Amino acid sequence: LPKILCLHGGGTNAAIFHRQMRCIIRSLSSHFTFVFVDAPHPSPAGPDVLSVYKDWGPFRQWLQWHPQWPLVDGQDDIKAAERLEKTVREVVVEQRDRSQGRGGDWVGVLGFSQGAKIAASILYETERRGRDGKEGFAGVDWRFGILLAGRAPLVALGDWGSVEEDEYMDLPGECCPPPMRRGSAAGNGKRVGRPTLHVHGSKDRGVELHRALVEGYCEKGSAEVLEWEGEHRVPFKRGDVERVVKGILRTAE
Repeated sequence: LPKILCLHGGGTNAAIFHRQMRCIIRSLSSHFTFVFVDAPHPSPAGPDVLSVYKDWGPFRQWLQWHPQWPLVDGQDDIKAAERLEKTVREVVVEQRDRSQGRGGDWVGVLGFSQGAKIAASILYETERRGRDGKEGFAGVDWRFGILLAGRAPLVALGDWGSVEEDEYMDLPGECCPPPMRRGSAAGNGKRVGRPTLHVHGSKDRGVELHRALVEGYCEKGSAEVLEWEGEHRVPFKRGDVERVVKGILRTAE
């Protein structure tokens, strides 16, 4: 089966995200293999995580969201991006070795919250490298993204010559960058052109930033939006799950 890489939210881990995704996975188990990976950096538990998953640690982060928990490499953007890519590349190689090259291709990247922000950034970086004739992020030509509660802006994962002064991108070594701190992304030219499905709750406190990821960082016509009546979490009720499952299948076509 084709494989989808799954990136958890900040302050959780791969096991927690697998649990959160169980209803969606169950409905798509005949279509895809979902591969969950732990972020490279230790982290405190995310908001509302301890109420359900207090015994599920240790917790991890892709980006620094808490001022007292710096990344392993501190504020070095290039090292932070390299460590992130190394983490993804290791799981790609591990899966290849485990299947002895007979497994399905990697096709998509899926994330929740901080993981969705990284997933969208991986898609953008894959496209950017492709324009330069280079292989995709972590050696994979990622074809589509499933972004659950993913916030704008994108995170720069390469192209360091031009990104330092870029007003539309976050840097991977930054500590807790305020979202969209530089204003509107209306003039942003760095957009994801590959198919994306954006799933976010209408009661999520960050929903305007999720909408901004669609409007300011995706090519017109490439993104589908699915809003459900919920807060900052993965959909789990039957009707919501069915809508998400159908959306994933459409995006992957």
